[in-house]
Amino acid sequence: MIKSALTYRILSAQAMLLCLASPAEAGLFSGPDNYYECILERLDGAEDYEVAVEANSQCLTEFPDMTLPEKKSSFLFGPDTSSECVEAYVKDTTPFYVATQLRQACFVVYPTNY
Repeated sequence: MIKSALTYRILSAQAMLLCLASPAEAGLFSGPDNYYECILERLDGAEDYEVAVEANSQCLTEFPDMTLPEKKSSFLFGPDTSSECVEAYVKDTTPFYVATQLRQACFVVYPTNY
């Protein structure tokens, strides 16, 4: 029930943005703004250590300063909190190294739950 409600919310929001905004305004073609968003983008679905190390290296090359981003909410797309981020990105089959990197990125990018 929760997943179907979340899916409905995401699909409705996407349709609304596509109708009301240009692709650039909707954020459909924007890439990561910092190292941690890069990790979330590049490690999503990674299933082995070598792929994760390469993705991590690419993110460090692209964002060498690893500046901490301002914590944010995703508004309409994706998770709103760190726990929703972990639930969305870390699967039961995610290797330990990948899961660790994704969890760290989730807690840096998204607000924590208190």
